[in-house]
Order: sequence, then structure tokens, then C-alpha cells
Amino acid sequence: MEVSGSVALVTGGSGYFGRAVAKHLLDRGAKVAIADYDKKTGQDIEKQLRQKYGENNAVFFECDVTNDEVFEQVFIETINKFGRLDILVNSAGVPELPDWKKVFAVDAMAVYQGTLLGMKFMDKSCGWKGGHIVNVASITGFMSCPPVPSYASAKAAVISFTRSLGSEQHFKRTGVTVNCICPDAMETPLLKGLLDSCVHGGPEAIAVAQYFKESILDPEKTAMGVVKLIEERINGAALIALRTGEFVYHKFEM
Repeated sequence: MEVSGSVALVTGGSGYFGRAVAKHLLDRGAKVAIADYDKKTGQDIEKQLRQKYGENNAVFFECDVTNDEVFEQVFIETINKFGRLDILVNSAGVPELPDWKKVFAVDAMAVYQGTLLGMKFMDKSCGWKGGHIVNVASITGFMSCPPVPSYASAKAAVISFTRSLGSEQHFKRTGVTVNCICPDAMETPLLKGLLDSCVHGGPEAIAVAQYFKESILDPEKTAMGVVKLIEERINGAALIALRTGEFVYHKFEM
């Protein structure tokens, strides 16, 4: 798909990775709405993006992605602002927390809900033109990760339902591709949360922490993987962003 002239919605747009994705899309001529619960940071980013890319090319919406009604309204407001939606990037996320239900609510359930909403508001059978959804998972979704069990499990769920919704069956009906990007550790507050979770762990936790410390990625460079997924118009794929800076599609056995 040609990114130029498209309309994108990026959740978690106040975060390091979501912000980087928004910039890459704007650099390529897209109009971008960013959504995040962090209102102050979001408004600051909106101001910066408008100064660089133009007043009419970027907008911020305050949003709690765990509130279904509020989340859906962001899609409606994005379409009201820009006329349609072509790209959705589900980037909102939280690190490992004592409240595992909150981790699942943000990192898995809200991503699933966002995917369903993206399909609804881009569905060619409903008069839209189809589009692309990229869910942000993690390499931990492929790993045994004892220090961060709820985070890793939520990301594994994202990979799984991305594969199911990114199937030929759904694409034929909606015209919407669904993929996910699975980065190694990135230099973001989420990484700090993960490493903090390892501090009081045993040998396995220490090994996990050491692995991630040795594989820290730049969010700006990693966000290029989202552009790659959109431009290559693949479907149901998991693109791994490796510590080497390379992007590799995961080969599923079935």
C-alpha cells in the first residue's frame, strides 16, 4: 500500500514507539491521529507534529483504550476529521504490573478490541476501502519469560489473534490486512518496567534481564517495521525486529 495520502490512527501515540510510528507515516505523506491516555504529552506531541507537518495533518485524541465506548469514539472522530481511515497501529501498552488483569486489559483485550474496530471502520463490505492493521506485540510473546508472565502472555495472545484475524477468510470480506510487529527490547519506559520486574528474581530473571540489556533497540529505527508491513501488504504475519536491526518474518509451523 502507498502510505502517501492515507489516514492513520496510532494508539499509544504519546509513547516512544507510537510517536516514532506517527512520524514515519507523516514523513511519507499520511495524515495521522494519535490517541493516548496521557493528555499533556499527547497535546505537546500534537503541537510538535503540526509545526513540522502542517496544522491539518496531525491531531491528538485523549483515549483510554480499555473503555470500549471512548475507544470507538476516537475512530469516529478520526474519520470526522480526515474523512476515512486506512491504517490502524495498536501501539498502546503497559509493562508487567502487580495487577495482571490490567496488563491483559491494555496489552491484549484493548488490542483485540482495536483490531475489531479497525476492521469495522475500514470494512469494504460496509462501504469503506479496506486497509491495514498493525498490532504491536513483542519478542517475549515467543519466549518463556518468568519475570514478566502477564506481559509475555498478553503479547503471545496478540500474536495468536493477529494470525487468526489476518486470515484469507477475514480479508476476503473486509479487505483489511492484520499483522503484528514483535520487537526485541526497545529503549522505552516499558523496558525499564520489564527490567525492574527482574531485579528481585532468581537466575532465570537475571538471565532475562541480561538478554534484554544486550539487545536494546532504537524505537525510531524499529518503527520502520510498521511501515514495512503496510507497504508489503502481507497478511497474518509476525515481523520480528531483531537486536541486529534486521526485520525477519517469523515462520509459523502451521
